[in-house]
Amino acid sequence: MKYSTDRILTTHAGALPQPPDLKQMHIAKDTGKPLNEDAFHQRVRLAVSEVVKKQISCGLDIINDGEVGKSNFSRYAGERLSGFVERDAKPGDQLSTIFARDMVEFGEYFRNKTSNRGDNVKRVFCNGPLKYIGQRSLHQEIDDFKAGLEGQNYQEAFLPAIAPGTIEHWMKNDYYPDDEAYLIAIAEAMHEEYKAIVDAGFLLQIDDPDLPDGWQFMSRMTVEEYRKYAELRVDALNHGLRDIPPDKVRFHTCWGSYHGPHKYDRYRRASSGDRRSSAALRQAPGARKGNRRYRLRPGTESRRSANRLGEVPGDGGRRAHREQAAMGKMKPLLIAVKGPCC
Repeated sequence: MKYSTDRILTTHAGALPQPPDLKQMHIAKDTGKPLNEDAFHQRVRLAVSEVVKKQISCGLDIINDGEVGKSNFSRYAGERLSGFVERDAKPGDQLSTIFARDMVEFGEYFRNKTSNRGDNVKRVFCNGPLKYIGQRSLHQEIDDFKAGLEGQNYQEAFLPAIAPGTIEHWMKNDYYPDDEAYLIAIAEAMHEEYKAIVDAGFLLQIDDPDLPDGWQFMSRMTVEEYRKYAELRVDALNHGLRDIPPDKVRFHTCWGSYHGPHKYDRYRRASSGDRRSSAALRQAPGARKGNRRYRLRPGTESRRSANRLGEVPGDGGRRAHREQAAMGKMKPLLIAVKGPCC
């Protein structure tokens, strides 16, 4: 991974707008409508080439394929995993919504809305052993990106992949005995994708927006309970990242986006005395709402495995952190964090 030693290297968080005709092809594919597969693959390859050139023309240094070959930054994993089924929710199944805490106090506001961005409309359930079956589509994604990069001038290239904890929020567990076993099974399956991206010569970007906005999903948890919840998800991700060099990984998280009060966005309001868990991600010193950059300190330990995501230093250590990074004593990973998400 290259660092901003001489100047600030520019990048973005992953998914970019798709051409309208390609978007319609994705919709047809997702809904089971007739689709010419050869024409689809040719259009994706052309779109990747176009989006690579567009990023470079905009002045970006670290670029990707815009995820134009995926219909969704997260649910694409449904095409690459086996062991799940779509069905109606059972009574008592908790809906995954990023405004669950706000709904308790402002229920009338949300009930009056016909639809809400952030709702998980389709109900997907794991009903058997999870296996990775996406080798063909992953190799196509890698080949399309390599073709688009050929002859172009750029600093680095990355491909995004979704984290186990975010998959868990739209694929509910109906098979494994507990959350830990389920998360490790997802991580074990996705490890193949993570490693293939790095082996292909790209940086791996882990997308995990549900790590912080799960605080809204799990509306009955206390802060301490959510810290433990988040720690397990980080440990599962680290299991999926095993054997992958930390300097080949960048991490993207965000709060999600919806129109509402945001009264319970505790994640953004944590005080300096509220920084005890090495597993939880916190707002970087001096960061503002909206687009953010985080730098991480590798090597901290979480309860079950080495925590590659590390811990953002507290306010009092920001100067020392900058000085250490400038002198090359630290090789922090880079997190791209957006406000409105995806």
